[in-house]
Amino acid sequence: MASLKMISARMIVIMLTTTSLVIIKTLQSNPCAGIVKPVAPPCQTCNRCDHGHWVCDPVECQNDQCVDGYFTETNKCCMTCPNGENCKFLDVIIPKNKTISVGGGICACMESEDGTGALVAKCI
Repeated sequence: MASLKMISARMIVIMLTTTSLVIIKTLQSNPCAGIVKPVAPPCQTCNRCDHGHWVCDPVECQNDQCVDGYFTETNKCCMTCPNGENCKFLDVIIPKNKTISVGGGICACMESEDGTGALVAKCI
């Protein structure tokens, strides 16, 4: 009976050693393996592992600019521009890079000249 217990103990040690090697290899290939991925805060995703810690990054949105944009129930992070990029002058929405008549003048929605890329309405 004693020798049977000894064999069982050796088998358990061998099994534990094999399992440990699998775990070590898994951790070497993915340092976050076995670490619970956190629930992402609003407007962030947690998909990147850095030195054994999950890293959360801001959600990337299109950089559309519009005056009639809104957030949806399913997308509270990135604004939706239903009519594309646009500006507003005297309560008139002007599509980006279009020229229209507003209040007796001609107006266009274009990028500002200050290099920021912000859209502005210019009228003459």
